[in-house]
Amino acid sequence: MIDTEFLYAVAQVGVTYAGFSTLVTVVAYRRDNRTLPARIYYMLLLSIIVVAFSLVPAVCQAYQLSEAVNWRISSGLFGVAWGAYWINAIVTLKKRFPVWDSLTLLNKANTAVIHPASASVLLLGASGLWGQLTAAVYATGLLVMLFMSAYLFLQIIVDLLKRDPES
Repeated sequence: MIDTEFLYAVAQVGVTYAGFSTLVTVVAYRRDNRTLPARIYYMLLLSIIVVAFSLVPAVCQAYQLSEAVNWRISSGLFGVAWGAYWINAIVTLKKRFPVWDSLTLLNKANTAVIHPASASVLLLGASGLWGQLTAAVYATGLLVMLFMSAYLFLQIIVDLLKRDPES
């Protein structure tokens, strides 16, 4: 079993990204940047998902489920949430934030490939396909999502630094 301290540390990093990005955005936001609100929205959403699913195995463990069942349930819930996030990303980027065409190739590949692949891998973990590796797959999924949050954070910082300071 993965140590719960590791999961709590991942949750703390997710909270830190969400809080710091919000603070930076409030201090330095300018209305002429179209992509910034979308990046903030998705970074906060990713951070919330990371925090929530860092705590799910501990909640399942409180119900005294077996370790295998605990990870299968956690993995299935995480896979469903990731799939819902992916669908939300596709629909919202095109409707609410009309910036799809301005996204970089890496962002488009992330939306088109990484999200459905990650959700599928986690859902396969819920079926028991990974056996004892389900916990490792779950932790890897958390770290991948945390990396995406960090990437969005760096994009926010770069966007804000590109702008000329107001005089």
